[in-house]
Amino acid sequence: MNLTANVSDNDDLGEVFQGDDRPNLAGTNLTDRLLGTVEMNILHGRESNDFIDAQGGSDRLYGRENDDYILGGDGDDKIWGGQGNDYIEGSAGNDLMFGESGSDHLLGGDGSDRLLGHKDNDYLSGDLGADTLTGGQGRDVFAISLGMDGLTLEAADVITDFNVQEDFIDLMDSATAGGLTSESLNITQGTGNYTNDLIIQHQATGEYIAILLGIQPSEISLIQFI
Repeated sequence: MNLTANVSDNDDLGEVFQGDDRPNLAGTNLTDRLLGTVEMNILHGRESNDFIDAQGGSDRLYGRENDDYILGGDGDDKIWGGQGNDYIEGSAGNDLMFGESGSDHLLGGDGSDRLLGHKDNDYLSGDLGADTLTGGQGRDVFAISLGMDGLTLEAADVITDFNVQEDFIDLMDSATAGGLTSESLNITQGTGNYTNDLIIQHQATGEYIAILLGIQPSEISLIQFI
């Protein structure tokens, strides 16, 4: 294993672990950098605020405690944030991401991803591909944007547990010319397999952006679009 220590007198800094010769790495109880390879890695951050970059392969990544920054890289990754307010990015591949406890920021990246915030107030963005987003407990924000989905319902993101009492929809590119605004959307009741669900579609392009399971159009208001 290629192991290089940070040069610092700060006792809060840990070490840099690189998985050149072994696929499984675990950090210390200090602030560590864990770097994987293009192969499959299992990386454990443990305590403190860790930076974990799998770099490639279908990996399993664990942030554990405190506020971690975790990048999946290419491949179909499984990522657990653990405790703390974590930033988790799946990147390319069909990833499974768990924020767990804390107010987490989950970004799916390219591919059909599953994002689960779990506890507290989370921010979930599926990004490219047909993604499934579950906020869990807390006041969650689900991000939607143009050009991330497609012209069929099967290409849209699915939001499984939107709570009309406390959750919000973030129109990510609302400040740009031609970007999403609440007025640019068709919000309709689904049909067929989506009879009980709310459909969000862009009027001008016909792109299906999101499906809110178990929600009726009459239940949602414009103030929930931010």
